[in-house]
Amino acid sequence: MSSRSNERRLAAIVSLDVAGYSRLMGADEAGTFARLKAHRTELVEPAVTARNGRVVKLMGDGMLVEFSSAVDALACAVAIQRGMAERNAPVPADRRIELRIGINVGDVIVEGDDIFGDGVNVAARLQALAEPGTIYVSSDVQRYVGGRLDVPLEDCGMQALKNIAAPVHIWRWRGTGAKLPPATAPTGPAPARAEQPSIVVLPFANMSTDAEQEYFADGITEDIITDLSKIAGLLVIARNSAFVYKGRAVRVDEVCRDLGVKTALEGSVRRAGNRVRITAQLIDGTSGGHLWADRYDRQLDDIFAVQDDVTRSIVAALKVRLSAGEEERLAGQHTRSLEAYDLRLKGQELANRFTKEDNAEALRVFERVLALDPSYAEAKAAMATCHVRDWTLGWSDSPEESLRRAHDVARQALALDADQAEAHGALGFTLLWMRQFEPALVETAKGIAFGPNDSNARMFYSLVLSFSGRPDEALPEAELALRLDPKWPSAALWALGHAHYVRGRYDEARPLFERSIAANPNFFPPHMFLAALYAEAGMTEQANAEVAAATALNPRAARLSWGRERLPYRDQAVLEHFVAQLERSGIPV
Repeated sequence: MSSRSNERRLAAIVSLDVAGYSRLMGADEAGTFARLKAHRTELVEPAVTARNGRVVKLMGDGMLVEFSSAVDALACAVAIQRGMAERNAPVPADRRIELRIGINVGDVIVEGDDIFGDGVNVAARLQALAEPGTIYVSSDVQRYVGGRLDVPLEDCGMQALKNIAAPVHIWRWRGTGAKLPPATAPTGPAPARAEQPSIVVLPFANMSTDAEQEYFADGITEDIITDLSKIAGLLVIARNSAFVYKGRAVRVDEVCRDLGVKTALEGSVRRAGNRVRITAQLIDGTSGGHLWADRYDRQLDDIFAVQDDVTRSIVAALKVRLSAGEEERLAGQHTRSLEAYDLRLKGQELANRFTKEDNAEALRVFERVLALDPSYAEAKAAMATCHVRDWTLGWSDSPEESLRRAHDVARQALALDADQAEAHGALGFTLLWMRQFEPALVETAKGIAFGPNDSNARMFYSLVLSFSGRPDEALPEAELALRLDPKWPSAALWALGHAHYVRGRYDEARPLFERSIAANPNFFPPHMFLAALYAEAGMTEQANAEVAAATALNPRAARLSWGRERLPYRDQAVLEHFVAQLERSGIPV
C-alpha cells in the first residue's frame, strides 16, 4: 500500500459515465467498445492530463478523476463535453456516445490510489442526475470557480440525491446548442408573501457539548412546527423546507422573502444530563425586529411545557385567535416516558433521511419506543407514515404487508388520539389503495382539519381526490401543499401533475412530473407517468430512460402490471388509457 493510505484531503472530484451504455452495447457491442476506447484515449485522458488531473479509476463505461482545483475540474469537464459534441456531429443519433458528468468539492479519504467518502458520493449522484451532454456541479464547485471561467452555470435549486442525507444546491452547464428543456429550479420562483400571519421555524442550533445531540435539537424544532401546523389562522412552512437552511449562515429577511412568510423563529438547545436550556426568538421578516424572545432553563421532564409555552407565545405575538378545538389540540397528549420521547426523536431523525435503509431502521426504533410506551400516539403515527413510504416507494420486501401495517398502525394511533393529523392522512392513503374511496376521502379530509398546515396531509388529500375522479378539487390542495413546502416540492409537484393528468391535460402534467423528478430523482411515481407520456408523444429515447430509472428505483413495480393491477382509479377509463400509454414505452409486462 502506498504512503498515502488513510490520508484525508480536499479534492475536486469528477465522475463521468456514458448515457444509455447498455442500449449501445446491445446494438453494437464491438463497435461501441472501440469508439468508447478511442474517445477515452484521444479526448478524455489528454484533457485530464492538460488540467493536472489524476484518473483514479475506470469503471466499465465510467471514470473517476481527481483534481486539486475546482477551476481545473470544471474546465476539463467542459473541454470533454465540447469535444464529444464535435466528435458526435457526424455520427447517427442512435450510435452517439454521450457523457454525463458530475463534479463536487469535498473531503476524501485516500487508500492506495483510490479515494472514498461523501465528496466522491455526491459527485457520483450528480453525474447520475445529469442529462447526456451536460455537467452538474455542487454549489461548492460554483462558489470556488466564481468568475474565473467563462462557463455559464444555471441554478437548478436544492435537490435530493440518492442516499445523501441533506439536499444539495445544484448548478448545470448544458453547452452551446444542447437540445435540452430550459433549466427549471425545482422550487420555482419565490412565493408571494402571505397576507395572513405566517412563519418559518428555522432549525434550532445544537449548543450541547455532545455533537450527537443534534437529533434532539432537530426534534424540538420539528415538534414546534407540528404544534404550529395545527392552527388554521397561521401559514406554517413545512419541516423539510425549513431544514434546507440548517447549518447555513442566513439572513432572516432573505429567508422570509424566499419562503413568502412574515416571521421566523430562531433558537438553540443545550442539553446536559437531565437539564435543558432552550432559547427562542420570534423575528419580523421585514424589519428584523424582535417580536418575542425567551430563555428556558428546565429539567428535561419539563420539555413539553416549554414547547407549549413557545407555541402559545408565538400565537399571542402574532395575534392569532385559537378555536376551542385548536386549544384542545395544543394541550395534546404526550408520553410520560422521557426515554420513549428521546427515542422517538431519534427515529424521526432517521425517517427524515428518506432512504430505504434509514426508513427500516426508523421502524425498528419506533418499535422500541412503543415497547416503552404502547400508548404513544405520535410514535404510532410516525410508524404508519414509514410503512406508507415502504409501500409507495417500493422499499418493502413485502409491500402488501407494509400496506396492511400502515392501515393497522394508523388506526391504533387514532384510537389513542383521534386528533392525529399524520395518522388520518396515512390511514386515508392506505384506504385509497384498498379502493375504499369514500372512507379514504373522509380520513384525508380529517387530516387537513386537524393539521391545516400539514403539507403531507394536503398532498394525500389531493391524490385521493384525483384518484376518486375529482381532479378539479385536487388541484388547489396540491398547490397549497407546494406553498407550504416550497423547498422540498417533489411529492406536491407529483400530486399536482397527477390531477392534471386525470383531467386529460397532459401538456400541463408533463412539466410538473419533470420538475418532480428534478427535485428528487429517487421519487418513483412520476418516472412511470413520464414514461407513459413520452411514449405516447413518440419520444422513445426519453421514455426508455424513464423506464430504466423506474426499474432501478423499484424493479417490482416498474412493470405494466403495476399500472393495471394496482393504481386505484375509480374511473376505469383513466386507468385503461394510462396502461395503453405505458405499454408503448416498452416496459416489461
